[in-house]
Amino acid sequence: MLYVNKTAVYVCRNPDSGIMRKERIVNSPKTKASIRSIPLLPSILEMLRNKRRIKNAENLIFINQAGTPYVQYSIRLHLDRITEKANIARISPHVLRHTFATRGLENGIELRVMQELLGHSSIKMTFIYMTIPFCERHKTG
Repeated sequence: MLYVNKTAVYVCRNPDSGIMRKERIVNSPKTKASIRSIPLLPSILEMLRNKRRIKNAENLIFINQAGTPYVQYSIRLHLDRITEKANIARISPHVLRHTFATRGLENGIELRVMQELLGHSSIKMTFIYMTIPFCERHKTG
């Protein structure tokens, strides 16, 4: 299981010196629903366990070789390199999230379960992933 119980955002600070610098702020997730457990395949779990061997003070998983957390830009950069190498259109991390939700629902994951996996506080938010073609396929059986 992967336990989601923190969020991190980077903000630009302008100290009195006038020099802009990024500062990472770690908080609790914005809603109770955002605190969740995500089941993982054993192979993914093992990969993450190996990744945690890189020491970092906060016991984080998604870190670079230096032990510092990835920022949104670096994740997008990695995805850009992967899609370029695969000769496919650029995608964002959010597109991967949408794809996971859509394919999961298409393959029988219950809407309420998907809501929990995504950390949505409202089932209406999760229902967005049920596209018209998906709904039409399941009406006819």
